[in-house]
Amino acid sequence: MSTTTGDRLVWDFGLISLDEACRRAALHAKLIERVEQVPIIDAINRVLAEEVRANIALPPFDQSAMDGYAFAAASIERVESELPVAIRVAAGSRAPALPIGSAARIFTGSAIPAGADTVVMQEHVRRRGAQVVVDGPVRSGSNIRRRGEDIAPGEPLLEAGQRLGPQHIALLAALGVAHVSVRGSPARRHRVDGR
Repeated sequence: MSTTTGDRLVWDFGLISLDEACRRAALHAKLIERVEQVPIIDAINRVLAEEVRANIALPPFDQSAMDGYAFAAASIERVESELPVAIRVAAGSRAPALPIGSAARIFTGSAIPAGADTVVMQEHVRRRGAQVVVDGPVRSGSNIRRRGEDIAPGEPLLEAGQRLGPQHIALLAALGVAHVSVRGSPARRHRVDGR
């Protein structure tokens, strides 16, 4: 069907807007009531049936944000302060308490030992045998990622109705979640002619 507007011919194909098309389609959509527990690897592009809350803190403990040396900021009284390196804390190992007035060799992701409240990156110190020389002033709390700084236990992370993408699966894996409740997949309709 066409109409003339001035000297222009205007065609009307009866098209509707995308919003209107979505509104009409939604009138025929039904919520899938069936809920399944699936491994997170099989949950991509599925729709969560219930809210997911953090079951642990991330990070799970105070940890070093970089490779360097951990110590109590109060141990440094002047520029060029020298501290004995008493312990070494590798990522994944338990951190023994740090003796007063000493430093710990520490690596990114390692637990902060009791008695330390700052980390100085390795490029800002010099080693002299079993001693470390701190070149400048330090501030308590520097280069430490606090327990729960990223995610606190019990914090809501994903809402029911959320379609799960790769970033959601990675988050669930980081929290140690192995299975999630998702809505059942829509039943596939088979054509009568088998095609």
